[in-house]
Amino acid sequence: MRVHQVGPLWLVGLSREETHLKQGLKDVGFRFHWEAGSDKCPRNCLACQHTPAERFVWFTGNSEAGKAVAEQATRKTEPAAEQEVDWGEVHQAADPSRAVDADIQVPCPPGLAYRGFQKAAIQYARSHKNVLIGDEMGLGKTIEVMGIINDTGAKRVLVICPATLRGNWRNELDLWLVERRPIYLPDHVDDLPSYGLPDSCVCVVNAEKLIASKMTTDTGEKGTKERAGGLFQALYNVQWDVLVIDEANRVKNAQAALTRRVIGCHTSKKKEAYGLADRASRLLFLTGTPLPNRPKELWVILNALAPAEFDKEFPFLIRYCDAHKETIFVRGRPGAPAEPKEIWKTDGCSNLPELQRRMRASVMIRRLKANVLKELPPKVRQVLPVTLPDGKVSASAEQEFFADNPEFSEAAAELQLAEALGDPITLAKAREDLEHETAKLQVWQIAKLRQEIAIAKLPVVVEHIKALQEDGAGKVVVMAHHKAVLEGLMQAFGDKAVGIWGDTKQGDREGIVRRFQTDANVTVFVGGILAAGVGITLTAAQTMVFAEIDWVPGNLWQAEDRIHRIGQVGSALIQYLVVDGSIETNILSTVLAKDRTAAAALDTLGKRYDPATPGERERMACALAELVDHLKDKKLCKLPPVPRRILRDLATRQAITDGQVWLATSMFRKHRKLLPKGGAWVFCVGEIK
Repeated sequence: MRVHQVGPLWLVGLSREETHLKQGLKDVGFRFHWEAGSDKCPRNCLACQHTPAERFVWFTGNSEAGKAVAEQATRKTEPAAEQEVDWGEVHQAADPSRAVDADIQVPCPPGLAYRGFQKAAIQYARSHKNVLIGDEMGLGKTIEVMGIINDTGAKRVLVICPATLRGNWRNELDLWLVERRPIYLPDHVDDLPSYGLPDSCVCVVNAEKLIASKMTTDTGEKGTKERAGGLFQALYNVQWDVLVIDEANRVKNAQAALTRRVIGCHTSKKKEAYGLADRASRLLFLTGTPLPNRPKELWVILNALAPAEFDKEFPFLIRYCDAHKETIFVRGRPGAPAEPKEIWKTDGCSNLPELQRRMRASVMIRRLKANVLKELPPKVRQVLPVTLPDGKVSASAEQEFFADNPEFSEAAAELQLAEALGDPITLAKAREDLEHETAKLQVWQIAKLRQEIAIAKLPVVVEHIKALQEDGAGKVVVMAHHKAVLEGLMQAFGDKAVGIWGDTKQGDREGIVRRFQTDANVTVFVGGILAAGVGITLTAAQTMVFAEIDWVPGNLWQAEDRIHRIGQVGSALIQYLVVDGSIETNILSTVLAKDRTAAAALDTLGKRYDPATPGERERMACALAELVDHLKDKKLCKLPPVPRRILRDLATRQAITDGQVWLATSMFRKHRKLLPKGGAWVFCVGEIK
């Protein structure tokens, strides 16, 4: 066995007496190269590109596999015909897709650190241009993406994710990116800078915004909303360094409109279409369930990520989808006898271990929680800011609440100003003041607003839970407060859900818990924060989602402990879904700040902002000065009390921090329809993150 390295490839030549080693080489990712220009080599064969002079050799781009085989070759002294290779040792060294640690240096913001298995994912990406990150849910795939971006120095990044995760992506990008840059969350093309995207930026888009949707005009005429098409075209016109697809299993159907927009269609010249993937230098696909029950659902993803390895669909279907012909009888004209017709059935599965080996060798890295359990904390909290489908909670109800409670409104504004200032002492005082004002509120004053927010958020919560389960979360516990929300959740999940809240009879509760713990068909537990927050064990789930929050911290901690207790064999993931920019966000900030562990989920003290240039500060100062009189006139100014108070405060300051520049810009963007048209503030939107 002759082993040598040429450029990025390791080559192995076998004699006739060594042909028994072919299967072992295949299993660790080696491929056979015939000769340059041969029709037998796959399209984009790496050996044809890098070693045109070589022929009839086995090759791999996996340096670890090449080194391991070379070591085996030099270790043996027996004649070639009797030579044996320890393939188990080669597998262990050659499979970085299972690695749980890596001794590498990766750029990281001060005060943060990657876990060992996250470094291993970054190292895998160093030797693979496109990657399918298939780690089990809860292992931090998002942070691994940040590490790859930091490691490669990518400038322009496009992230396509579910709507419920856009806020979380924005927060993680703010926290983990070493090079600060603008982050855009466009809902339509007008949310992007009119002069074009800067050379270094991140766009986070939910998939539905890329597809034109049907609409009905005010006159009753039906038509197509062109905004989505405009956003897609604007993004397509940009050359991206990295395209990230979160929940990549959503682009498995080649005929779906979303797949065509994201990946494109290149299987037919007549129907050929280009997608955003064609405009990206590198693809990172994320999913917690990379190996579905029907392998044919993988074809679109694998062909996009590794076209040289998975280049022809029909052989893929034959090999891995148990493709075979079946005879069916179809009836033509009415009254005519049924005629036999042969069709191909491709819904089966076959040779799955081989498919997984090929995926791991070419594009996929996947580790389970059981593999890295020692590195995971026992409980992980996440605060996920979400945007409602119509873009707002009942604005009138929120404005009415703030108008009736000016002291609370003032405290809420001061908290946002303190967060933007970045001073820990000022932030702590602002939280105390808001907590004090919250305690003064009467229950009836806040109940209406809480219920409106919760009901408006219900569709987003349902969509998020479904996405979690598609990503491999398994059983999920969802906690809420209002009966209308609890009943809405039960209705959304039907027979798959059981629930306990105030109306549940005491004698029925034990049976409900037992069903959730033992019945594989019951995947969702719906619980009232108070009624189901004590006295029961729900360790069959490792994920808990709070659709609403309780304003007493102890009630939240008790509810969390339903899945975080003796009997839980994994790390518990706790997610709080809050409406971005609403009263919920302010209250949760004060609630979680009371617990040091919980406060880490907020990431507010560690939040960093883009440094504003002198020109950007000057534009912001002009915009705020122009708005001073407008903000003072309550009849003329239509802004809600909190943003009006924030902008008025910033307008009176002689100097503002980077965080306060960011805060003012975010206020301009969020409330642009309520600001004077054609003002100087327009030049600040899109200029600064």
